[in-house]
Amino acid sequence: MNDHEMLELLMDYRKLLKKITALTQTQLRFICRQDIRGLKRVIQERESLIAEAGSVQQILQKQPGWENQLQFKSLQQEIAAEQRIILAMSRKGLEAAQLEKNKLKNTLQRFRQMRTAQNRYVNDWMPKSSHRFNAKG
Repeated sequence: MNDHEMLELLMDYRKLLKKITALTQTQLRFICRQDIRGLKRVIQERESLIAEAGSVQQILQKQPGWENQLQFKSLQQEIAAEQRIILAMSRKGLEAAQLEKNKLKNTLQRFRQMRTAQNRYVNDWMPKSSHRFNAKG
């Protein structure tokens, strides 16, 4: 693989990482809004982009000696920075998802406790028979 093809491959890899970063930001917004349908779509798109990035990474690993060339150093630094950003945002997404899960869990527990209390409460103020409140005449 010549230098021009390697440069194109690295630039495509950087573009993939930027798309993954954008989808990760979108994923964080969907987690906070609890928008499950949108979240599923974003996760599927992100998964496919990560698979593409993995295949590019394998191609790059098979090419020896390109890492030491000066013309690729700036791209390598940008790619490494983008990867760190993705990792940090992914961690933040996991923490946000865990927080939302705990909020939902607490909400459901409170709802169940209230429903249990209401179901066990007996309304004895109403007469049991079908008589009128006020006796006739």
